[in-house]
Amino acid sequence: MNEYGLEKFTSVVTDNAPNLKAAWDILREKYPKILTMGCSAHALHLLTKDVMAFPEFKRILEQAKVVVKFFRKQSPGAILEDIQEKRNGTSALEMPCDTRWASTMRCISSVLKNKTLSRSRSSRLTKRRPH
Repeated sequence: MNEYGLEKFTSVVTDNAPNLKAAWDILREKYPKILTMGCSAHALHLLTKDVMAFPEFKRILEQAKVVVKFFRKQSPGAILEDIQEKRNGTSALEMPCDTRWASTMRCISSVLKNKTLSRSRSSRLTKRRPH
């Protein structure tokens, strides 16, 4: 901070790890005009992770993952992409990423947006499978 000039800094944003919170205390003492705070995206990620641990939400996400994995396989995925192309505006299915809170929401949202297609195509494909 000294290297770039203290006047260029109004705040310092980090994640909420204990060692960084300790650094905030040092910065507040040394530079009282500089605001220190935790990253809101990191806080949202932790909140989403906690919410998705509830059995109801966990079940929904697991079901969404099953649908996405099913349609990402070569043949069903190609069928879904072909139908999506013809319908214009239907979004691609997305798998969640453990380090990105929004990807969990995008996964569930992508399945819901494609719900009618997913149901009709998966039931047709399931009926075709030999038992």
